[in-house]
Amino acid sequence: MAPGLIAESKTGLVWQEKRSHKKHSPDEVQQYLTQLNQGPYHDWRLPSKWELYDFFMIFDLKKDGGVNLKLEGSYWLKDDNGKLYPASWEQGDQCGAERTFYKTKSGYVRAVRP
Repeated sequence: MAPGLIAESKTGLVWQEKRSHKKHSPDEVQQYLTQLNQGPYHDWRLPSKWELYDFFMIFDLKKDGGVNLKLEGSYWLKDDNGKLYPASWEQGDQCGAERTFYKTKSGYVRAVRP
């Protein structure tokens, strides 16, 4: 795997290791993805709500192979209708790796490839 990328063996998805700076609008997010897609890969996209959840759970359950990521904060997602929005999977206060979903006003981009 190329430096700066994380391959998820369960799904085959490839994630950015480093997240973007905080973005405040869908236009800023689209500009970021356009710029990212001018690099060696041309199929970067936003994750779905559940793709991001699965990614977080891998790290919650310590099945990350020693990769150290900043996961806290909100991230931009794309829903089934193509709408972009920032949201957060906050760690729950129960025992175990439980998360609760909240929509927010701004967030980071951690792009994924199919």
